[in-house]
Amino acid sequence: EAKRRRASTQAELVCKVSKLLLTEESVSRLASLGQLVDDALACAVARGIVMYPEPADKTKASAVPITLLPTPFAEECYLRAKDLGPDFHQLMDRISCDMRWLTEALKMTGQMDEICGRLLQICEGVYGPGKKDHARDIRLHIMRNDFMLDTSRGGAADGSMVQIELNMIAASFSAHGQDLTETQRYILTKYLHRLDCQLQPETVAPALASALPKSGGSQGIASAMAAAHNAYRGRWQPTGLPLIVLFVADVEEKNELDHRKLEAALFQGHGIVSLRRSLAQLAGGGSSLQPLTPAVAGRDRSAAQPRALVVDGHEVSVAYFRSGYWPGQFSPSE
Repeated sequence: EAKRRRASTQAELVCKVSKLLLTEESVSRLASLGQLVDDALACAVARGIVMYPEPADKTKASAVPITLLPTPFAEECYLRAKDLGPDFHQLMDRISCDMRWLTEALKMTGQMDEICGRLLQICEGVYGPGKKDHARDIRLHIMRNDFMLDTSRGGAADGSMVQIELNMIAASFSAHGQDLTETQRYILTKYLHRLDCQLQPETVAPALASALPKSGGSQGIASAMAAAHNAYRGRWQPTGLPLIVLFVADVEEKNELDHRKLEAALFQGHGIVSLRRSLAQLAGGGSSLQPLTPAVAGRDRSAAQPRALVVDGHEVSVAYFRSGYWPGQFSPSE
């Protein structure tokens, strides 16, 4: 009974907090607190939610533009999006394995869009008839499924969820988003009592534990990379070279520090190190292909002549692309 009463009290607190954060007057009052703004920016920077304004100068970084407060929305929307995740992932994986359908579906787009056309050329060169079989290869998908709320069908708290896009390449801000959640949790816990004296830190903190779920994005992506890394290691006989994960990213990348958090999570959680190279650097030298031998004879049939990518004396187990989605990021020779 006591447990039920506590749950009921927390639900009431969550409802009260949500209503306050959906009220323009309440949000304006909080945003007008100079100390709150200073705390939010300081906490964000302390958690590394920063980027390089001028990527060539690594000595200077500034805070990423952030929202001071989270926007409440219906729990059922969150749970629906979460439950749909595996279905979307499986769908996109099956599409990626059906090269004939994929290239035909994107044929018209490739004729009009430079980057899509270039990627289709690369796809044909790697996975065309008689070449590498993507369906038999080790595949790692890191996706970001973006939704918005259609408030014309309801209020901000219960608007209809509408899918905007499903990012399949260079999906960013998983690490920064995770840290922003904790920044906002701290700000709400510390300052909500300014709006309602009942919302003291010791009561707000447990209520937010369920209403503002923790994100494990960095650790989840790192675990997925580690699983792909270990699958690669189990498929091929050792070459004698150190195995690494390759981050393919621009040299002058403003959002590099979001990537770096994933590198740190991969090392801290799994002991796997990474290299960063741009497409231009890979094309300009220091990379080569080396023959591979299956760990079990006859088991692997993903390519007629399997070869390892070697970068500066390191064998690449996983290539993680944070580049390659914009025409200026590679030349025709790359």
